[in-house]
Amino acid sequence: IDSTDGVCYALRRVERVRTNNEMVVRMRERSEIDGSNKSRNKLIHPSIISLHDCYLSNGAVFFVHDYYPSAISLYDRFLKVRMMKGDNVLEAVVGSAPIAEDVLWCILIQLLSAIQAIHAYGLSCRVVDCRHVLETTRNRYRIGSVGVMDVLEPRNNQQELQSQDIHQLGCVMLLLGCRGCAVTDVKGLSVRYSNHFVEVIQYLLQGQYKTQTILEQCMPEVMKTMNSALSTSDYYYCLLYTSPSPRDS
Repeated sequence: IDSTDGVCYALRRVERVRTNNEMVVRMRERSEIDGSNKSRNKLIHPSIISLHDCYLSNGAVFFVHDYYPSAISLYDRFLKVRMMKGDNVLEAVVGSAPIAEDVLWCILIQLLSAIQAIHAYGLSCRVVDCRHVLETTRNRYRIGSVGVMDVLEPRNNQQELQSQDIHQLGCVMLLLGCRGCAVTDVKGLSVRYSNHFVEVIQYLLQGQYKTQTILEQCMPEVMKTMNSALSTSDYYYCLLYTSPSPRDS
């Protein structure tokens, strides 16, 4: 809990890292992008877990992120189940039941939008995988650990890294779509899902298209996702509006 604002943050400590204060300064510049007015504007997106600070202390690097207490990774949510055998906890792959296509579209559009925002600043994500993408609430997905790799393993070939981001997003969606299949490939997707979805995944796996181009291919599903989000917002607004105030109790 931050004593200055009373807000809870997630604090990650990474030890045995070959880094220095100069790299941490670059990290702060990474999370605060120069706008057209030359003022510092944080890279904020609803599908990115914001990085608030990064500093060195006692030979370790600390990263301060937004905190979501009920968050669970895509891996834990969709690809793993825990089973008890005596006093031991065993991990196994979830059964063959496919994930609904609407859910996959929901995940894809939110992550693609986040990656587009990062790429728009000439940056790269570098943490697009099932263990770093979190479901923070129902049908809300965010990319975590954004910016961490820029401190731990700084690289300058942003164009290549951006292509890898797109390809890795395709790998994530392929893995989710082929849950329970004997082989993880596009052919496994075509048995379960629409041609449109399979075509978009193929675009992602090629890693040659910009995020804007792929979003244009997803536009019908983008509209469905937006309408669903608006309906959910209206629902919760009505609940708050009709709930009794303290004066009524």
